[in-house]
Amino acid sequence: MRSLIRSLAGARTCSTLLARPAQNAASVVTRRGVASAAGPPGRRRNFREPKEQDEEFDPEEDEESADAYELGEMTSDAHAELDRHRETRHFARVAAYEMPILSQLAKPFVPPTTATPLRFRYTTYLGEQHPAESKVVVEFSVADLGLNKGQAAKLIKLAGVRYNPERNSIKMSCEMFDEQAQNKRYLSNVVDKLLKAMRDPSDYFKDIPFDFRHYKPKQKKMAQLPFEWLEFSQQKMKEREQKSQSEAEKIPQE
Repeated sequence: MRSLIRSLAGARTCSTLLARPAQNAASVVTRRGVASAAGPPGRRRNFREPKEQDEEFDPEEDEESADAYELGEMTSDAHAELDRHRETRHFARVAAYEMPILSQLAKPFVPPTTATPLRFRYTTYLGEQHPAESKVVVEFSVADLGLNKGQAAKLIKLAGVRYNPERNSIKMSCEMFDEQAQNKRYLSNVVDKLLKAMRDPSDYFKDIPFDFRHYKPKQKKMAQLPFEWLEFSQQKMKEREQKSQSEAEKIPQE
Protein backbone atom coordinates (compact mmCIF):
# COMPACT_ATOMS: atom_id res chain seq x y z
CA MET A 1 0.00 0.00 0.00
CA ARG A 2 2.81 2.36 0.89
CA SER A 3 4.63 1.60 -2.36
CA LEU A 4 1.48 2.41 -4.36
CA ILE A 5 1.09 5.77 -2.59
CA ARG A 6 4.75 6.58 -3.28
CA SER A 7 4.39 5.78 -6.99
CA LEU A 8 1.28 7.97 -7.31
CA ALA A 9 3.03 10.89 -5.57
CA GLY A 10 6.04 10.58 -7.86
CA ALA A 11 3.83 10.61 -10.97
CA ARG A 12 2.03 13.74 -9.74
CA THR A 13 5.37 15.50 -9.11
CA CYS A 14 6.61 14.66 -12.61
CA SER A 15 3.43 15.99 -14.20
CA THR A 16 3.81 19.25 -12.21
CA LEU A 17 7.42 19.71 -13.31
CA LEU A 18 6.53 19.06 -16.94
CA ALA A 19 3.71 21.65 -16.84
CA ARG A 20 5.85 24.45 -15.37
CA PRO A 21 8.06 25.14 -18.43
CA ALA A 22 5.01 25.66 -20.62
CA GLN A 23 3.54 28.17 -18.17
CA ASN A 24 6.84 30.03 -17.89
CA ALA A 25 7.26 30.09 -21.64
CA ALA A 26 3.87 31.70 -22.09
CA SER A 27 4.82 34.53 -19.75
CA VAL A 28 8.19 35.42 -21.35
CA VAL A 29 8.57 39.21 -21.83
CA THR A 30 10.30 40.41 -24.95
CA ARG A 31 12.48 43.52 -25.33
CA ARG A 32 9.48 45.58 -26.39
CA GLY A 33 7.62 44.68 -23.20
CA VAL A 34 4.97 42.40 -24.80
CA ALA A 35 4.47 38.79 -23.69
CA SER A 36 4.90 36.14 -26.38
CA ALA A 37 5.16 32.40 -26.49
CA ALA A 38 8.65 30.97 -26.76
CA GLY A 39 7.64 27.74 -28.44
CA PRO A 40 7.50 24.24 -27.02
CA PRO A 41 9.40 23.55 -23.80
CA GLY A 42 12.94 22.40 -24.15
CA ARG A 43 13.51 24.07 -27.56
CA ARG A 44 15.76 27.14 -27.85
CA ARG A 45 15.12 29.72 -30.54
CA ASN A 46 17.84 29.89 -33.14
CA PHE A 47 19.58 33.28 -33.38
CA ARG A 48 19.21 33.12 -37.18
CA GLU A 49 15.44 32.98 -36.99
CA PRO A 50 13.78 36.40 -37.51
CA LYS A 51 12.12 37.95 -34.51
CA GLU A 52 8.38 37.84 -34.43
CA GLN A 53 6.86 41.27 -35.15
CA ASP A 54 4.95 42.80 -32.31
CA GLU A 55 1.29 42.97 -33.17
CA GLU A 56 0.53 45.73 -30.63
CA PHE A 57 3.27 48.09 -31.92
CA ASP A 58 1.83 50.84 -34.14
CA PRO A 59 4.55 52.71 -36.12
CA GLU A 60 2.16 55.46 -37.24
CA GLU A 61 1.20 56.25 -33.66
CA ASP A 62 4.87 56.33 -32.68
CA GLU A 63 5.69 58.79 -35.52
CA GLU A 64 2.81 61.06 -34.52
CA SER A 65 4.03 61.21 -30.92
CA ALA A 66 7.60 61.95 -32.12
CA ASP A 67 6.37 64.74 -34.42
CA ALA A 68 4.35 66.26 -31.61
CA TYR A 69 7.42 66.21 -29.35
CA GLU A 70 9.70 67.76 -31.98
CA LEU A 71 7.21 70.50 -32.83
CA GLY A 72 6.81 71.50 -29.20
CA GLU A 73 10.53 71.48 -28.34
CA MET A 74 13.04 74.31 -28.96
CA THR A 75 16.29 73.84 -30.86
CA SER A 76 19.73 74.17 -29.30
CA ASP A 77 20.27 77.52 -31.05
CA ALA A 78 17.01 78.80 -29.60
CA HIS A 79 18.09 77.71 -26.12
CA ALA A 80 21.43 79.52 -26.58
CA GLU A 81 19.63 82.69 -27.71
CA LEU A 82 17.33 82.45 -24.70
CA ASP A 83 20.35 82.13 -22.38
CA ARG A 84 21.85 85.26 -23.93
CA HIS A 85 18.61 87.14 -23.32
CA ARG A 86 18.57 85.97 -19.70
CA GLU A 87 22.16 87.09 -19.18
CA THR A 88 21.47 90.49 -20.76
CA ARG A 89 18.42 91.04 -18.58
CA HIS A 90 20.38 89.97 -15.49
CA PHE A 91 23.08 92.59 -16.08
CA ALA A 92 20.42 95.17 -16.91
CA ARG A 93 18.81 94.55 -13.52
CA VAL A 94 22.23 94.81 -11.84
CA ALA A 95 22.91 98.14 -13.57
CA ALA A 96 19.47 99.48 -12.68
CA TYR A 97 19.15 98.39 -9.04
CA GLU A 98 22.54 97.36 -7.60
CA MET A 99 25.10 99.69 -9.17
CA PRO A 100 23.50 102.90 -7.85
CA ILE A 101 24.04 101.52 -4.34
CA LEU A 102 27.81 101.47 -4.95
CA SER A 103 27.83 105.26 -5.09
CA GLN A 104 27.39 105.25 -1.32
CA LEU A 105 30.82 103.62 -0.96
CA ALA A 106 32.61 106.05 -3.31
CA LYS A 107 35.54 107.98 -1.85
CA PRO A 108 37.10 111.18 -3.20
CA PHE A 109 40.43 110.83 -4.97
CA VAL A 110 43.39 111.86 -2.84
CA PRO A 111 46.64 112.37 -4.80
CA PRO A 112 49.75 110.73 -3.34
CA THR A 113 51.87 112.86 -1.05
CA THR A 114 55.59 112.90 -0.31
CA ALA A 115 54.92 110.39 2.47
CA THR A 116 53.81 107.79 -0.11
CA PRO A 117 56.14 108.14 -3.12
CA LEU A 118 55.97 104.47 -4.16
CA ARG A 119 53.41 103.48 -6.78
CA PHE A 120 52.68 99.75 -7.04
CA ARG A 121 50.95 98.27 -10.05
CA TYR A 122 49.17 94.92 -10.10
CA THR A 123 47.74 92.83 -12.95
CA THR A 124 44.51 90.86 -12.78
CA TYR A 125 42.75 88.75 -15.41
CA LEU A 126 39.23 88.82 -13.89
CA GLY A 127 39.32 85.51 -12.08
CA GLU A 128 41.29 83.58 -14.69
CA GLN A 129 44.61 81.99 -13.84
CA HIS A 130 47.56 83.48 -15.72
CA PRO A 131 51.35 83.17 -15.25
CA ALA A 132 51.77 86.97 -15.18
CA GLU A 133 49.08 87.52 -12.54
CA SER A 134 51.58 87.49 -9.67
CA LYS A 135 53.78 90.19 -11.24
CA VAL A 136 54.14 93.45 -9.29
CA VAL A 137 55.72 96.66 -10.60
CA VAL A 138 56.93 99.53 -8.43
CA GLU A 139 57.78 103.01 -9.73
CA PHE A 140 58.82 106.16 -7.92
CA SER A 141 60.16 109.56 -8.89
CA VAL A 142 63.55 110.72 -7.67
CA ALA A 143 62.22 114.24 -7.15
CA ASP A 144 59.53 112.99 -4.70
CA LEU A 145 62.10 111.63 -2.24
CA GLY A 146 63.38 115.04 -1.14
CA LEU A 147 67.07 114.33 -1.79
CA ASN A 148 69.90 116.74 -2.35
CA LYS A 149 71.89 116.83 -5.58
CA GLY A 150 74.59 114.40 -4.45
CA GLN A 151 72.13 111.83 -3.09
CA ALA A 152 69.95 112.01 -6.20
CA ALA A 153 72.99 111.50 -8.47
CA LYS A 154 74.12 108.51 -6.40
CA LEU A 155 70.63 106.98 -6.45
CA ILE A 156 70.48 107.32 -10.25
CA LYS A 157 73.87 105.61 -10.62
CA LEU A 158 72.82 102.79 -8.27
CA ALA A 159 69.55 102.22 -10.17
CA GLY A 160 71.43 101.75 -13.46
CA VAL A 161 69.24 100.63 -16.36
CA ARG A 162 66.06 100.94 -14.27
CA TYR A 163 66.28 104.72 -14.37
CA ASN A 164 64.28 106.63 -16.96
CA PRO A 165 65.98 110.00 -17.68
CA GLU A 166 62.99 111.37 -19.56
CA ARG A 167 60.58 110.91 -16.66
CA ASN A 168 63.20 111.10 -13.89
CA SER A 169 61.78 107.92 -12.34
CA ILE A 170 62.99 104.47 -11.29
CA LYS A 171 60.96 101.39 -12.21
CA MET A 172 61.40 97.79 -11.01
CA SER A 173 59.32 94.62 -11.23
CA CYS A 174 59.25 91.19 -9.61
CA GLU A 175 57.49 87.90 -10.41
CA MET A 176 59.72 85.38 -8.64
CA PHE A 177 57.06 84.31 -6.13
CA ASP A 178 53.61 82.85 -6.59
CA GLU A 179 51.73 85.50 -4.63
CA GLN A 180 51.51 89.23 -5.29
CA ALA A 181 52.07 90.04 -1.61
CA GLN A 182 55.40 88.19 -1.65
CA ASN A 183 56.59 90.04 -4.75
CA LYS A 184 55.50 93.37 -3.28
CA ARG A 185 57.38 92.63 -0.07
CA TYR A 186 60.51 91.74 -2.05
CA LEU A 187 60.37 95.02 -4.01
CA SER A 188 59.86 96.97 -0.81
CA ASN A 189 62.98 95.39 0.68
CA VAL A 190 64.99 96.18 -2.48
CA VAL A 191 63.91 99.84 -2.35
CA ASP A 192 64.89 100.02 1.34
CA LYS A 193 68.34 98.62 0.57
CA LEU A 194 68.75 101.03 -2.34
CA LEU A 195 67.87 104.04 -0.17
CA LYS A 196 70.14 102.81 2.62
CA ALA A 197 73.08 102.54 0.22
CA MET A 198 72.24 105.96 -1.21
CA ARG A 199 72.36 107.60 2.24
CA ASP A 200 75.84 106.26 2.96
CA PRO A 201 78.02 109.42 3.09
CA SER A 202 81.32 107.57 2.64
CA ASP A 203 81.18 107.60 -1.17
CA TYR A 204 78.88 109.44 -3.60
CA PHE A 205 80.41 107.94 -6.78
CA LYS A 206 81.51 111.33 -8.09
CA ASP A 207 84.20 109.74 -10.23
CA ILE A 208 81.63 107.56 -12.07
CA PRO A 209 79.84 109.32 -14.95
CA PHE A 210 76.17 108.88 -15.82
CA ASP A 211 75.43 106.17 -18.36
CA PHE A 212 72.12 106.49 -20.17
CA ARG A 213 72.91 104.27 -23.13
CA HIS A 214 70.18 101.84 -22.09
CA TYR A 215 67.50 104.46 -22.71
CA LYS A 216 66.29 105.01 -26.24
CA PRO A 217 63.64 107.71 -26.59
CA LYS A 218 60.60 106.68 -28.53
CA GLN A 219 60.29 108.67 -31.71
CA LYS A 220 56.91 109.13 -33.29
CA LYS A 221 56.91 107.61 -36.72
CA MET A 222 55.59 109.93 -39.36
CA ALA A 223 53.37 108.43 -41.99
CA GLN A 224 55.24 108.09 -45.28
CA LEU A 225 52.91 109.08 -48.07
CA PRO A 226 53.44 107.86 -51.64
CA PHE A 227 55.47 110.16 -53.90
CA GLU A 228 52.68 110.12 -56.49
CA TRP A 229 50.43 111.99 -54.08
CA LEU A 230 52.99 114.80 -53.85
CA GLU A 231 53.20 115.09 -57.64
CA PHE A 232 49.42 115.16 -57.90
CA SER A 233 49.15 117.94 -55.29
CA GLN A 234 51.84 119.99 -57.05
CA GLN A 235 50.05 119.59 -60.36
CA LYS A 236 46.79 120.77 -58.80
CA MET A 237 48.53 123.82 -57.34
CA LYS A 238 49.92 124.75 -60.77
CA GLU A 239 46.47 124.41 -62.33
CA ARG A 240 44.97 126.71 -59.70
CA GLU A 241 47.68 129.33 -60.27
CA GLN A 242 47.16 129.24 -64.03
CA LYS A 243 43.40 129.55 -63.57
CA SER A 244 43.78 132.51 -61.22
CA GLN A 245 46.15 134.23 -63.68
CA SER A 246 43.76 133.73 -66.60
CA GLU A 247 40.89 135.14 -64.58
CA ALA A 248 43.03 138.16 -63.63
CA GLU A 249 43.85 138.85 -67.31
CA LYS A 250 40.15 138.79 -68.27
CA ILE A 251 39.35 141.56 -65.81
CA PRO A 252 39.36 144.91 -67.72
CA GLN A 253 41.92 147.35 -66.47
CA GLU A 254 40.81 150.96 -65.96
